[in-house]
Amino acid sequence: MKIFSIRRIMLYFAMLLFMVACVPEQQSSPEASMSTDRLMRRLESNRRNIRTFRGVGSITIRTDAINATSNIEVLVKKPDSLKISLFGPFGIDLAQILIAENNFQYFDVMNNQLYYGKVKKGIIKKLLKIDIELDDLTNGLVGSINFSDKLQLKPDRFEVTSDLFSFIYKDPITKKEELYIANKGNLAIREYRITSQNGEGILEGNYSMFREFNSVQLPSTIDLNYPISDQRLKINYRTMTVNNELPDLTIKLPSDVEKIEWK
Repeated sequence: MKIFSIRRIMLYFAMLLFMVACVPEQQSSPEASMSTDRLMRRLESNRRNIRTFRGVGSITIRTDAINATSNIEVLVKKPDSLKISLFGPFGIDLAQILIAENNFQYFDVMNNQLYYGKVKKGIIKKLLKIDIELDDLTNGLVGSINFSDKLQLKPDRFEVTSDLFSFIYKDPITKKEELYIANKGNLAIREYRITSQNGEGILEGNYSMFREFNSVQLPSTIDLNYPISDQRLKINYRTMTVNNELPDLTIKLPSDVEKIEWK
């Protein structure tokens, strides 16, 4: 009887080993086990792979000086060209802004006036009434984030859930904290937060309604909120194209336009 029991136990054990051996090994996606430095390189590579961009939709700017919504066309031609066209109801031209290299042009269509000059700190506040830097505006309009300064840094905290990456960087000098959250499957940046050492919100960015262009995810809805300075920029793109050939970015001016230099 004991011999029979031992044989039966050995048989069950052998069957169990066979079943375990036959279970296919679970394959985790490359993103699931991605190291933080490789993740940052992938995210920055996605941004740099966007060479040209065209987006058509609407823009809302809210600050203490303005609260306005208009239709917009955004043209970006890297490395240094940006054109913004603003339209009113029925497609009426309101203004065109061209920034190329270190020069800018602002064409006030309604008053037939062209303002021009050199790009300086604070120029975006002068043109669009929102106080952000040019590079931040360009990345914001495309829906991307510049991670070039993070490529050699390790995040202070890195977490992985079933569908998300989240990573935090803390600046040892300014004490600012930056939080980024990305989809694990396609590396789309969903949101990011920048807070001061006192926990005050400097920037809150939310991206949604993603579309894929050559394996790069870009949001068609962009919401950039600056609580500490009471500013907000919201964009909803109806159409977007990426890396299509763009003509030279220029503004067609009437012959009788009044030209005014901003110094």
